[in-house]
Amino acid sequence: MRYKCRKISDKLIINGNLRKVQWEAAEGILLVDTVTGVENDNQTIVKFLWDDTFLYAGFYCKYEQINATKRGFNEKLYEEDVVEVFIDDNRDRKTYMEIEVNPLNAVLHYDIHNDLAGTILQYARVNNNIISAVIQDQKEKEFMVEFAIPFTEFITAPGIPPEIGDIWLFNAYRINNSYRDDVEYLACSPTGIINFHIPNCFGELVFCSCACELNSSQQEMQKYFIEKDINQYIKENYFNPDLNVSMLGKTFHLTPAYLSKIYKCETGNSLLYAINSIRIEASKKLLAETELSVNQIAKLVGYLYCNAFIRFFKKQTGLTPGQYRNLNKKQKLTIDE
Repeated sequence: MRYKCRKISDKLIINGNLRKVQWEAAEGILLVDTVTGVENDNQTIVKFLWDDTFLYAGFYCKYEQINATKRGFNEKLYEEDVVEVFIDDNRDRKTYMEIEVNPLNAVLHYDIHNDLAGTILQYARVNNNIISAVIQDQKEKEFMVEFAIPFTEFITAPGIPPEIGDIWLFNAYRINNSYRDDVEYLACSPTGIINFHIPNCFGELVFCSCACELNSSQQEMQKYFIEKDINQYIKENYFNPDLNVSMLGKTFHLTPAYLSKIYKCETGNSLLYAINSIRIEASKKLLAETELSVNQIAKLVGYLYCNAFIRFFKKQTGLTPGQYRNLNKKQKLTIDE
């Protein structure tokens, strides 16, 4: 596994919100069962970024319920729900950093010495220099973890800060221990057993410039995302008056600005145009096939105000809803005659 870690130029405020513009440029990795490699119902995605001062990690996690009670630095967070990263800055696979953050924003920071023969020594850091934040959304059953690791914490790397093109080793994990017997152990790169300390399974973390372009596979995924996910969601929810760019951004974990940008890039139209187009098409059917009033139809297709509906309808068709209905009736009469 190879991950392209993008460099950012704008300051990243650590507040737990992964819907910031900087994170949207980062590739997400879906964690899978560390033994079987199978995807899990409680979706977990991890992303990384960097600048000259910090290595950043962000986790997006779905959950059924949260099991987290520990709040102290370097408590045994791994006994409950937690996300983790292992970072091997000198690629020797024997010495690496382990950082854990739980849903209560407690942090564990160990230096690991692994002889690859079964002996693992854990050295707890005295001071917590990790900047972290967690956001929980109980309604959506999700939490986001965001943290910044100062590059000064890495003492065996060939160069600090890294140079573009440098490669470190890493893995990322989640323990989902939600008061159940079947604890879930998830990983970026599966280890094959319930043991995260398998350095031979670490992937490569490649430090890239700000200008990493989407490859052809990523472009296809983005196109599919626009055509299948975004447009389908609009078609299924156009009647909701709250449907707007902000709602779509929250649904798909992207900022409205970024979502609007990639949508227009792929389709040539704005998201607002797409929403209104689907609403107008639905209203045409109602105007032609029912005797509902224009005001009733406006509300059925997602407009709180009839005037707004009439304005958008005329902008897209050149006719008012009443004119469209009358024209449609005349055309039907002509056909019947």
